[in-house]
Amino acid sequence: MKRKADQDDIQQNNKKPKCNIFYKGIKRVLKLGPDIYKDNLHRLGYTVLKIEGPYTTKDSYHFTQDTINKIKNYAAKHDSYIFNNKSQDFKRRQCNLKNLINKKEEDKEDKEDKDVKNITSQIENTIKTFINPDLNFNSWVILRSLAGCSEQEPHTDYVPTKDLCEAVKNNNKVPLLCLVALEDDTKINVWPRSIKLITQNIMKNTQKINKKVINLDKNQMIVFRADLIHAGAEYKDKDNIRLHCFADSKYVKRDANRTYIIRKHASQALQDKIKI
Repeated sequence: MKRKADQDDIQQNNKKPKCNIFYKGIKRVLKLGPDIYKDNLHRLGYTVLKIEGPYTTKDSYHFTQDTINKIKNYAAKHDSYIFNNKSQDFKRRQCNLKNLINKKEEDKEDKEDKDVKNITSQIENTIKTFINPDLNFNSWVILRSLAGCSEQEPHTDYVPTKDLCEAVKNNNKVPLLCLVALEDDTKINVWPRSIKLITQNIMKNTQKINKKVINLDKNQMIVFRADLIHAGAEYKDKDNIRLHCFADSKYVKRDANRTYIIRKHASQALQDKIKI
């Protein structure tokens, strides 16, 4: 049975979104078009989209099972373990998608290779069209969780540098990240409305923020702000594979080798605010 779209996520179908929604009995008026995605993104810190945008067209690309199998086989040969949590279980793995997308001249490009290239390009165009045309997409990777993979610690993939602290004052300057589901039941943990907290020296509001698990269906993606506190979800019973990329801003320099772990790097006030 298909789950209902979360009203707070405003997940989209093929119909045009309506202006008025009711959430907890309160009427909210949302603007049509790209603004509905920006509203979620800069209010909650994330938004959920189909990979081809809100309206399907005959020219839209989707992940076929053959393409997904090609990505799985590539990851199984090339991935290596990445940061997970204090008790590293080595079941969260990653490899670069670049070599699969950018074939050498002597390598023959098959249909699945072209599909990956077309779909990632379509995703980039969707985000540029509906959110911000000035982003620069980098570091497409394959993420693979093996069955029994535990959840990550709450963190951000950007550290609160002077650049980021200045950028969060203007939504159009904030870098974004994207997680793309290749399979149903793809998950990510987020702490809604936790944006801007890593750039604050003083917690103005001490109310705790609860973790929320976002569930994605195949061919959906979550786009989230660089300052949203999040964590990779656990996968108890089966493997999961997905894509991830950075949508960098020219206003913020990203250190690819640094992660801002809340337990380790944040103030005690922020640690107390983020409920695990």
